[in-house]
Amino acid sequence: MIRYAADKLDTVETVKIRDGWIDLTEGAPPFVVTWSFATIMDEITLPAVVFENGAFKEVPPLTGKETVSFPEPVGQQEVYLTLHSELATIPESFSKKGLKNCDWKEGGPDFIRYKLLRDMCLTSEKPIEIKGVKIPPKDFVLKTLEANNLIGFPKNVEPNDYEITRVEVIGKRKGKKVTYVLDTIFPAKKEWRVSCSQYNVGVPASIAAQMLISENIREKGVVPPEVCINPEPFFHELAKRNIYVYVQERFPV
Repeated sequence: MIRYAADKLDTVETVKIRDGWIDLTEGAPPFVVTWSFATIMDEITLPAVVFENGAFKEVPPLTGKETVSFPEPVGQQEVYLTLHSELATIPESFSKKGLKNCDWKEGGPDFIRYKLLRDMCLTSEKPIEIKGVKIPPKDFVLKTLEANNLIGFPKNVEPNDYEITRVEVIGKRKGKKVTYVLDTIFPAKKEWRVSCSQYNVGVPASIAAQMLISENIREKGVVPPEVCINPEPFFHELAKRNIYVYVQERFPV
């Protein structure tokens, strides 16, 4: 999405990445983890990385709260700075376009529950003693979730959740400021019984692998996707799988 916008701009100053979700699944437990619990814990406990004024810096996780109005059905959600891999390549990939600022924020209705676990020190890896046994609180929480079948949706439940990834790319074209806003809407894959988060990571990776096999991607070596994948054919393949990208071009009034 960032590459699509950057290709249409002469320069790019700022990239904002926002990710929000909502779970409308009926019959699911009040609390269920549909993604790697260890990864979630890292995101909410390790310092977040932002690219600001041309330099990387670390900030406390779950800061920078922002309210974003995503398209329906996700709607308005509060998002927070967390550690995420986009920052590892995006600033360098678009450095020649003049990129100075980039950050990632995410959130959904249940995100505050993970924050509560952190605030209660239940994400700590420092062992505590319980009835003569030493165990890290993080491991205790994970085993408790596993023992109560709270990792993934129950077998008798049909997933019905949605995730939207938005990028806002701010730059200039012919000396005039232009902003591109792109939203990709990821639904659950009900017939596979997988959540939107599982679908939106697995399927794009599969498309990229098929593009490599068919030699639609010709670059060799370790290359980030925003450098080696042509956006529009990729968007076309996503649409075949019920994942749609919506593009807005905005000009200052």
